[in-house]
Amino acid sequence: VCAISVDGRPLASSDRILLTHLTDALDTGMTFKNGSRTVLTSFGTLPHLMRAGVAHVRLAIGAAAGQVRVWALSPTGARVRQVASTVADGVLSFDADVGADPSAATCAYEVVRAPKTAPAVFSVRTDLVATNDASIAVAVPWLGEGSSSATLEVELDTGARRTVSLSGTGIATVSFDGLAPGRAYTATVVARGSNGLASDPATLVFRTKGLAAPVFATPAADGVPALAFGGTAAAPKLSVTVANAVQGHWYTVYESAGVGGPYRSTKSAQSPADGLFAIEGIDASDATKFVRVGVSADPVPGGTAL
Repeated sequence: VCAISVDGRPLASSDRILLTHLTDALDTGMTFKNGSRTVLTSFGTLPHLMRAGVAHVRLAIGAAAGQVRVWALSPTGARVRQVASTVADGVLSFDADVGADPSAATCAYEVVRAPKTAPAVFSVRTDLVATNDASIAVAVPWLGEGSSSATLEVELDTGARRTVSLSGTGIATVSFDGLAPGRAYTATVVARGSNGLASDPATLVFRTKGLAAPVFATPAADGVPALAFGGTAAAPKLSVTVANAVQGHWYTVYESAGVGGPYRSTKSAQSPADGLFAIEGIDASDATKFVRVGVSADPVPGGTAL
């Protein structure tokens, strides 16, 4: 039995170890003149034969249970099957059995240690948008190693949560329904691998498409009134406060002398943040004025009809 560190580290800390278990190998029908096999009398023919045998391997590698996998290898070095193993007190134990696979002799094994710390598995994107006004699909690259499968947990700042399964390397699509249009959301994402490790939380920020109809603020819910008067007696001014403003969207005040219209735009302002937004400086010198507020992706020229 021979153990070789593939990554050049000492065996006790190596993440990949090649272990070979050689008994005896001869061609079919190969013969010798003497028992010491120093004089060959027949080369024999294919197939090559290997003597059956079992070696009980114990290798001190300092790993914890669940952190190590043992793979039986083909003659080309490809992984054929996972071999049952145990780890106790930092010692790996498994049986190297030449005849475990009836179709071919097994003489080489790969011992793989799972990463001691979870890899960075997510790319944070800020350009994710809703596929429609009420749902969002978040695509997350899975780049982890040392895990044959994993679960991906995604939780929004609203408390909504989804869990999906991942297998190997691929793209997970996590869908949330019922999201508000034109709103920014923050998702916290954690991957848990079959190797027992979990990634550090990653944050994904995205904004849904669409324009949410403005909602006027109320003192009870928002602490401020929808309408507030200011300025001076000679130049009175009015401000209108929207409760559900979205950063970057434009909010336009439309005015009319009568409740039935016509309404024309008089002031357009861009919200610098989500939440409460006051459109200030509206002329309030008229005895009676009716006001409506619209939202758009771009500023609205003055005098535009609603």
